Formats: sequence, structure tokens, C-alpha cells
Amino acid sequence: MHFFWSGLARIRAIEWVLIFVQVAFVLATRLGQPPIDIDDAYTHFHVAQNWAEGRGFVFNEGERVIGTTSPVYVAALAGLHRVIPWIPVHILAKRFNMLIDIALVLMAVWWLARAGMPLMMRHAAGLILTAEPLRMHYSLAGMEMSFFILAVMVIFELAGRGQWIIPGIILGVLGWIRPEGAVVWVAVCGGLWAAGRVRVIPRLIGVAVVVAAAMAGSLASWCGTFIPQSIIAKSAAPWYTETGFSATMFMIRLGDLTPFFAIHGTVANWGRLSDNINSILIASAQIGLMATGAAWLWQRGQRMLATGWSLFEAGWFAFYAAARPNIIDWYYVPYFFGSLLLACAGWQAIGEAVWARVPAGLRSWSRVAAAAAIALLLGCYWLSLSHQITRAGRGCDKLTQQLAFRFNSIRSDAREPEYEQIAKIVNGWIGERKETRIGCTEIGVFGYYYRGRVLDVYGLISPEAMDVLKPETLAKLPPGCRIFPYAALMTFKPEMFLTWPKFAPPAPPQFNELYQRLNMEFDVHLFVRRDLVGRLPIPPEMLKKKEPLNPEPRSVDQQL
Repeated sequence: MHFFWSGLARIRAIEWVLIFVQVAFVLATRLGQPPIDIDDAYTHFHVAQNWAEGRGFVFNEGERVIGTTSPVYVAALAGLHRVIPWIPVHILAKRFNMLIDIALVLMAVWWLARAGMPLMMRHAAGLILTAEPLRMHYSLAGMEMSFFILAVMVIFELAGRGQWIIPGIILGVLGWIRPEGAVVWVAVCGGLWAAGRVRVIPRLIGVAVVVAAAMAGSLASWCGTFIPQSIIAKSAAPWYTETGFSATMFMIRLGDLTPFFAIHGTVANWGRLSDNINSILIASAQIGLMATGAAWLWQRGQRMLATGWSLFEAGWFAFYAAARPNIIDWYYVPYFFGSLLLACAGWQAIGEAVWARVPAGLRSWSRVAAAAAIALLLGCYWLSLSHQITRAGRGCDKLTQQLAFRFNSIRSDAREPEYEQIAKIVNGWIGERKETRIGCTEIGVFGYYYRGRVLDVYGLISPEAMDVLKPETLAKLPPGCRIFPYAALMTFKPEMFLTWPKFAPPAPPQFNELYQRLNMEFDVHLFVRRDLVGRLPIPPEMLKKKEPLNPEPRSVDQQL
């Protein structure tokens, strides 16, 4: 800790003011926005809540399944909830992420200062990192991305200083914060080699291997496997692998970070040849900036950071190129963070090269132009933020909506509050009968508020749902039921079924004969088994005739 305290002692008064601005900016952007709910985050919250309240590391009580891709993040939330149980886990996670985001920006500013980036430039880079829209979105939602990035930064920082015990421990559990943690093993070894600290590598990897083995053994002893069930499901089930992965698309998304797209307010397009060429050119410009920034860090002695982050970016891309999953936006968040960090260093390198060629008499005017550009960007951001909070500025809706898209207006679907309301309604029906099982196409928010058991028809927390892929299981079902999700529903026959219509194809007649759709004023549909209608206290108005789910005919050939 000596380097930390000695670093604090060297901070000038003006930098303390700018550090206050950075912290205030994080607080404003995290506390001043509408609530953001993401179903997957609530899966973490529910497991953490069960663990903290003594029901075990489970999603459904009594079912030993690794129902989260981030057991370490869940453990952190569970520990915090044990200490401060009066704060609900979903609120706790969002505040925890806010503190992590403060640590991330301060650590990034510190790194850039150590590399010799001027005071105002490094703090401008900090604001850029804080305002990156995808990380802001998923941090506010309580996802584990900021936690993962902080773990990577701590590994790079401590390992670069020759330490190996603490970074080795973190490296050992990193794969259970995000499955892509394996990428960091290569990145940190490459960074240490470039920094001339080769002797640290075997010690660091040795500790990481021991810790990873202990972690895997602990999970296996509890759940029978150390691999999260969602990874097992996504690697085997056709509903996750059918669309695959586009390496071109993954690279193109880097173009979302360039100034062109920040102002234009849209994401990169792909599909037509002209769109692909346009987007690849813009993404290539971002990659060029990253390469320039890595070279700039290398020249200033920051070889661990330059090499480590470069390998991290390349490894992240390679990981998804090899795994070829269906891509979800939060997969990009660490990829974007590293890209922005290197690109900010690239802008500094370009600025230095241009500045060296500006005549001495014009340099004062250059400073004025740079200050005006920074003021314009921050003004645009605050215009966007005020529009989102107060709905002011209706006269410039076009501009504010475009800017808001990039900064803070990514919204979740309205069905999230509906799941919560339905869960509370059903809780009143089942009373203490916690064995009541509901099949779901989305499990997070509903499962967090529901007191009973959940059958995840996607198989993310319910391994038995994967049994419907077996030919002998399908053979027992009528041909019209051999489609997702009805194969699982007709095999296990849960008491109820909850779905958003988008996730359910037209239902076969056998499903509509077994289940009755309730008359609820929600976009989300709830079905109850007909044999339970008289045994549950369902209000009569909910039992009025309701159209079945997606009654259009569907070919029996469209099977699992």
C-alpha cells in the first residue's frame, strides 16, 4: 500500500478539484437517470438473496444448480446483503456498481498520469470512460461488468509492480466473474513478459491454478459441476446456437465508439455490402487509434498496460470468434472499456504530434479551441441528461434524442415491472405452497419476487429442461408439441406458464387443452393448468374467455 499513499501525497490541489468532478460526474450519471431493469441481472440478485438469507447458493430452494454465470459477483452481493440486510439486493447491486465505477475512473486517470498524459487530457479521458453508454447502462442495471473490469485492472496494476499473491488469487477466480476471464491469463502473462517481469509469471500462474482448482472443487462438491448451467445450456441448445456469431459484426461494433457515431446517435449498420464497408472503415479508424495509443503507452514505459490491454482486446475478440455464441450487448462492455482506454491514449499521441507542428504564435489560440471543443461536448451531454430527467428542451428533440441514445436513454422493456406485479399476485394465490412451479421464458425479475419454484424452459437454471433435446423424450410427445418451449411444458407440466409472446411460437392444440390463459391486463401472458382453476383463489374476472397464445398454425416440422 506504500505506493498508494505516496501517490496521494503527490497530488496537487487542482487535481483534487478534478477528482471531485470525476466523482460528481459518476454520481450524476448513475443517480440521475430513470431505473433500468434487466432480467438477467435479477438472476444474480435472486441467488445472492437466497445465499445471504440462508437458503443456499441456489436459484430455486433445494435445487443445487449454478444458476448464475458470475458466482464471485453473487458472493460479493450476498456478503454485502448480510452486512446491510435492510437494503434490497437489487438496489445494493446498483449502488455497489456506482462505487466500482468511481474506482475505475480514478484508476484509469492514475494510469494515464503515470504515462505522462497532461492533467486536463487525462481527466477528459476519465469523463469519456464514465459516459460510455453500454457500461453505464449495465452498471445501472446491476450487472457484473464493472466488477469484472475492476478485477482486471487490479490484476494488471499489482502484477505490473511485481506482486503475485493477490493478483494470482483474483486471476484464479476471474473465470467465475465472467467466463471470458481465461483471456486475462494470456494478457497478463504477455504484459509481464513485455515489462521484463518474467520471473513473476510462474508464481502468479501457480497461485491462480491453485485458487481456480479450489474454486472448481468447491462448486463441484456443491452442484456436481463447476460450469454454470447457463454455459452448458448455451453450448448445447439449438435456440442459443442457431444464429451464430459474426466476426465482422463484432469488429464493426468498435465503430460505435468513434466521434461520428457519438454525434450521429446511431449504431453501426451491417448487412448490405455498402453498410459493411462504411462501418468497417469506421471501426478500422478506432482500431488505428487503439494501436497508436498502445504505442504511446509503450514509449512512455507503460509496457505492462500497453501489451496487457492490447492482448485483452485481441483475446476478447478471439474468444467470441471461437465460441460463436449469439451476441448480447453486455458482451461488448469490457471490450469497449479497453478500446476507449487505448483510444484516449491514441488521441493524446495525435495531439502531441499536431501540437509540435503548430507555430509558437498560434499555440494560445489552439488552447482556446481545445477548451471550446471540450465545453461543447460536455454541453451536449448535459443537454441530453437534462432532457431525460426533466423532459425539457422539446424544441430540439431530434438532437437530444440522438445524443440521449448514445449517453443514457437505453431503456428496458416495460415488461420488467409487469413480471414483478404478476409475481406478487401469484404469491397471494399460492400462500405457503412454495412447491408450486411456474414455467418461464424469462426468469430473473419474476423469480426474484416469486416465492415458489421456477422451471426455466431455456434450461439456464433448470437442467431438466435440457432433457427435451433427447430423442427418447421427444418421442413420448405428440408431434405438434415437439417445439420450443412446449416440449418442456408438456413434459414437466408446471402448474403455470408465464411468457412474453415474443418468446413463444404459436401454441399446439394440446397446450391449449391443458392450460387456460388468464384475463390479465399485461403484455406478459400467464397461463394456469385447467385442473387447478378451482383450487386456486383466482378472481372470476380473470377466468373470462381469453384467446390462446399465438393461435396461428405452425408446421410440425419446426421441431427442437
